[in-house]
Amino acid sequence: MSRPVPLYTTSSEVSDGLIEELQTTFHSAPSSPPPGLIQRVPNSDWAIGRSPTDVLKRHREDHVREFSTKPLVIMDDQTARDKTVLLVEPRLGEDGAPLQPIEARSLRFEPSKVSVTAMNLKISNQSIEELEYHVDPDGIWREFK
Repeated sequence: MSRPVPLYTTSSEVSDGLIEELQTTFHSAPSSPPPGLIQRVPNSDWAIGRSPTDVLKRHREDHVREFSTKPLVIMDDQTARDKTVLLVEPRLGEDGAPLQPIEARSLRFEPSKVSVTAMNLKISNQSIEELEYHVDPDGIWREFK
């Protein structure tokens, strides 16, 4: 199996029960992803209170061998309130390489769209930049407009 998409939590408000609930949603979406596509990164309590860019930087330093380098799935304070989830990928330069220093681009998704979008981002079939044009007025991506 290829490397899984990493899942981080940046809020202490996100409970283990909510993480399990959302992972069940990820893995039972209509276009089912491969089993285990999105996996929680072990020993990642350091991510609490960090920005998506901080998490992306540290992830690229510490977990490149075990996990995919893009995208990251982040559950944050807003996830605890409305169950939406951030997908994060590095901003790329004109040459297609991540900008230095690393900068994150993120977009919020409803849980049922996370797996298929994460898979497309992972294989570079889509980018967050392309999806930004289709967000709803509340800033959440639900479908192409």
